[in-house]
Order: sequence, then structure tokens, then C-alpha cells
Amino acid sequence: MLDREPNLAGVSVLITRPAHQATNLSTHIQSYGGESFLFPTIAIAPMNDLSNLLPIIHILDQIDFAIFVSANAVIPILSLVKDAWPTLPPRLQIAAIGAGTEKALVKAGFPVHLCPEQFNSEGLLLHPAFQDVQNKKIVIFKGVGGRDLLRQVLTTRGARVVEAEVYRRTLPHRAPKEALTDFIQSVAKGNDGLLITTSLEGLHNLVTLAGAEQDHLKQLQLLGVSNSLASVAKTLGFTKDPIIVTPASDEALLAAILTWKENQS
Repeated sequence: MLDREPNLAGVSVLITRPAHQATNLSTHIQSYGGESFLFPTIAIAPMNDLSNLLPIIHILDQIDFAIFVSANAVIPILSLVKDAWPTLPPRLQIAAIGAGTEKALVKAGFPVHLCPEQFNSEGLLLHPAFQDVQNKKIVIFKGVGGRDLLRQVLTTRGARVVEAEVYRRTLPHRAPKEALTDFIQSVAKGNDGLLITTSLEGLHNLVTLAGAEQDHLKQLQLLGVSNSLASVAKTLGFTKDPIIVTPASDEALLAAILTWKENQS
């Protein structure tokens, strides 16, 4: 509970999310008087060829659940699905792992039947619809790599699971180093510095992209959305225990920033 009117004056936040996913949070931070600096440590790239997904797309009428693990998984397959299925099969239930993914699906014209209260894989696995999935056919639309929890648990529960990789997470070719420099300078002038990272891969990339500036960053407060962030951050040399936020929504992240600022006072 905040005791005073929310105010982020004197706070500088480095946001490492992909650029297209960071602007909304950045605007909110600025609206509360804080400074935000966009330094994306992950770039989202489409797969060069999605033709290998056509066999899956063409049998969506035999699939019970299609799970989208992020908003990035929606756009790449939009045209493929709509070309094959102008009207989606009534059997198919679409699940979004979080609010951002749900919003992307609705914007693309897809119905969303399931979205967990807890916006992550664990939350989706707690949903009643995924408790008895014996012999259910499930396709998971996701990026290359990433967590394997959904497939593992659903397979253990008896489902027949196929993963469809539709995008890649890459190291940005040209990181906006001026944003990092400006952020470090603002902290040096007395602002409270906060780093936001929403994936372990993004945290590793932050250290890589920061180069000689990483020592400055490792003294600052990390805010992330993964419970495994603490051990990874410690291994990388960060000195403070990370603040873990769930769900990974802009609203939850902003609330955590405001609470952190209040606790600095």
C-alpha cells in the first residue's frame, strides 16, 4: 500500500524488453515523473520458413487446445491459419498464457477460451481445463527454445503435445548504447536506478551488451518476473536480491516500481 501520492521523480528505469513491448511501460513511468530508458536486450525475429507448420495448421480440426505462450507467437501464423481456416474449427480451444497474449489474439481475430489468473506456464497448468488431458491433442505455439515446462507436464498428464516454433529470440544487432550511457549518467547524478528484465536470456544479453559498463549495472536493483532470476543474477555478479513480479504485465511491473520507490523514501 502506497502511503503518498505515487511519484517516480528521481527514479531512472532501464527497460530491457524488446522495443515493441516496452513503450507502454515507459510511458507510464514517465507519467509518474520518472525517467525511462529503452535498452532492448532481445530482438524478436520471424522464422525464415514456416512451411513446416502447415501440416499442423491443416489438422487444427483434430486439435483440442492451441496454446500461445506469448504475443510474439500470434502474428507469424495469422495468415497461415486464416488461409486454411476462414472459420476456426469448433473443437479447437485457444489458450493465452497472459493478458498481453490474449490481447494480441483478440486483435488478430482469434477467440480466447482460456487465460489463467497467474500469467505464466505454472498458472496455465493450474487451470481446470488442463487437469484431465488424457489423450487430448495440444499444440503449443512458441519461440525457439524457452521453457519446456508446459510440454513436459501436459505429456506427463497423458496429452499428445506438439510444439510449433514460430519466432526466434536473438541478440540485437545494434543496441542503443546511448540509452545505456544516459541511464548510467542519470544514476551517477543521484537518481535511484532500477533494471527491468523479463527473461533470463535478456539478463544474460544485458551483461553482454553492457560490456565495460556492466560493473555499474551490477550494483543496481533488478526487477524481474522469473523465480530463477535470483540465482542467475548472483552468478552473473549482481549484488542485490532481485524483486520478482507476477504477473509479467505492465500494470504489475509499474506497481512494483512504485512500491520500490516508496520503500526508498
